[in-house]
Amino acid sequence: GRSPFAGRIQSCVADLSQCGAELVVRAEWGAVAVAIFSPTLLAFAYSDVQRGHRGTMVLCNVAGLTLICDGGHIFEREPMTGLAMTVSSDADLGYEAMSSNLLVAYEVTKEEAGRSGRLQPCEVTNMALRCDPRSAARFTDGPSHGITLLALTSQFFVVAYADRQTVCPRPSSQRRRRELHVCTLADGHPSIGRMRLCHSAFRG
Repeated sequence: GRSPFAGRIQSCVADLSQCGAELVVRAEWGAVAVAIFSPTLLAFAYSDVQRGHRGTMVLCNVAGLTLICDGGHIFEREPMTGLAMTVSSDADLGYEAMSSNLLVAYEVTKEEAGRSGRLQPCEVTNMALRCDPRSAARFTDGPSHGITLLALTSQFFVVAYADRQTVCPRPSSQRRRRELHVCTLADGHPSIGRMRLCHSAFRG
């Protein structure tokens, strides 16, 4: 049947004084992120809560304040949480270069393997967005939170996150805390922030 939940996205001018019609997606969104390729092209992604938290990506043309979007496609079938996207470009403002390359970072949960962070490349070809799960890579082997993704150039990017993989069994021991490096919220200590510099090589 029809989902009682709906996600909404719309295009607005910078000062929010005027917005276009809302695009309504009949799905319950978990994590959601938006990336801008150019002033006339963007993509948004979300985890579909009612369909096993799988990841869906949608490509949209922007005509004035009107969004014209495709039907979307699944880029991740494993249950996922946390989501960030960035357009890979050498321009100071990525959308000025009309890049066709996109990176998406998210956390997946597998019953046998637990939680891990994953990076996946996507490309726009002939006005269609394609992601390549075969080229996906891990950026962390444990649970994380607050994933952030930033392209520095067309080849280098940074992924940052709160690492919640290790718990301090004795948080009162400073020596023990230094040895483990990470103290999570479970023991009353904030998780450590990590940042990774990565290199990407798109085929195009």
